Amino acid sequence: MAGDVVEMPTVDAEWRAEFGAHWRWYLLGLTLLLALSGVAAPLADPDLPMHLAMGRWIVGHHGVPFVEPFAWTRQGAPYFAYSWLPQVTYHVLYDAVGPIGLRLLQGLLMAAVLLAPLALARAARWSPWTGLFLALFNSMVAFMIAGYLRPQLVLFIAMPLAWACAYWIVRGDRPARAALGMTVVVAAAANSHLGFPVTAATWALLVTTLAPRDWKRGLLLVGSTVAGWLLSPYTLVWPDVFRLNFAQNAMLNYPTPISEFRPGSHSGGGALMLAATLALLPWALATVPLRARERLVAAAQWLVGLYAFSLVSRGILVWWVLSLGPMGVIADRLARAPKSLFVRRAQMIMVYVLALIFFTRQAASLAQPWARADFTDRYAIGFELHRRTAPLNSWLDCHTRPDVRGRLLTIFDLGSYFTWRLPRYSASIDSRTIFPDSVARPEGFHHSSRGALPLGPWASADLAVVPVNYAVAAVLDTAAGWRQAAVTDSTADYRPLGLWVRTAWWERAGRTPLPARVLELTPADAGRACEK
Repeated sequence: MAGDVVEMPTVDAEWRAEFGAHWRWYLLGLTLLLALSGVAAPLADPDLPMHLAMGRWIVGHHGVPFVEPFAWTRQGAPYFAYSWLPQVTYHVLYDAVGPIGLRLLQGLLMAAVLLAPLALARAARWSPWTGLFLALFNSMVAFMIAGYLRPQLVLFIAMPLAWACAYWIVRGDRPARAALGMTVVVAAAANSHLGFPVTAATWALLVTTLAPRDWKRGLLLVGSTVAGWLLSPYTLVWPDVFRLNFAQNAMLNYPTPISEFRPGSHSGGGALMLAATLALLPWALATVPLRARERLVAAAQWLVGLYAFSLVSRGILVWWVLSLGPMGVIADRLARAPKSLFVRRAQMIMVYVLALIFFTRQAASLAQPWARADFTDRYAIGFELHRRTAPLNSWLDCHTRPDVRGRLLTIFDLGSYFTWRLPRYSASIDSRTIFPDSVARPEGFHHSSRGALPLGPWASADLAVVPVNYAVAAVLDTAAGWRQAAVTDSTADYRPLGLWVRTAWWERAGRTPLPARVLELTPADAGRACEK
């Protein structure tokens, strides 16, 4: 009966039966390939600079923020660093060993993404082949959604482990120890990403697996999950956190410039292929003998995931973690079918082919200078942002006083990088880069019937970095008391950026007078901007 302790074969016996005496070497080689693919991935995520800046702020202030810590456009407004655990980790590693530390962390996380589903398979009493299938599928989804270093990676590790702990609580011989593990895993998720409520999906085992007489184990499962949610500095304000970050605002109005918040039908090819696979789950489950309540729970989880994906493309993560159980059931039935030695070897070859594809896809990018730049350039984080702004950043470093402070007007794409790279300036973009009363509002969808295009609070800024074709650039060109100091190379493969400064501010902030003419800065000037 569910809840009774059943003697299970050892891990070695199970894996030896499936893969032979050298299974540990096979698994080690697979893990190393996935880890190396993570190390080879460039630090190109555009949100990474903001995560580093927030980690630096938390370490410096010995606590998490509850009001906007950076943007002068939202002073005193509520703000919650719900990803504080990864952010502090990123900053500490970067501060200690530089960008290579972040690459090594990415490698460790990708190895954990592979290994976590193996623990789930063991706890659910699925075959090693089932665990290996889920591990590769989990890795593929992680590559599609969080191919670069992002807090979302924690969910790809935490959710399989949460399911594993739930199985051990419901029918293991040490439920109390499993409950402690559940609390730790859920707490890691709750302090890493706002998607942590999906850990409640494990409560499905209360209906599908737990016997009615085992109500104590059920309380242990629910209690350990809730305890993990509460182990956060934001425990008392969780409703405010969700209300603030999920409220409708101008930057999320369709068609939003934030790709993750567009409907799932607007996703890229990889996400749509994954969605097509998950869409077939009900038909695949129809071939598996299940009780009525098990089918009902699986259908409910599938529909919740589908609905999340239909709203926003990032909902594919929710759909995937809710599908872990049904996917495992289907894969286990296929894995336990009789197979010849030839078929087993062919399956193992396919596993390594997929792993090699992961690795070569990331390693091939190292042939590009931009992908390997963060091995040597300490500021090449979110590299596209670095490449666009490096000449202007260097020029400001050279030509302003070291103790200067200022209000920087900038655009949606650059707020994250400037907040980290130029900490002496308060960027106009809020720390979440999505709120309507920040200067990012003009970059959301704006219909002409709503009146003139808003330009943001440019008159209250001390300096501005915006593309030269933005409407506010023309205003700055003719505004009294403002001067354009520099522009990035117009021959580059991105929109040129202009630097404007308020002359009254420059008189106390500048080391040298403003240039007589507008300087045209090229990427090569990033290393010798002090000469201009």
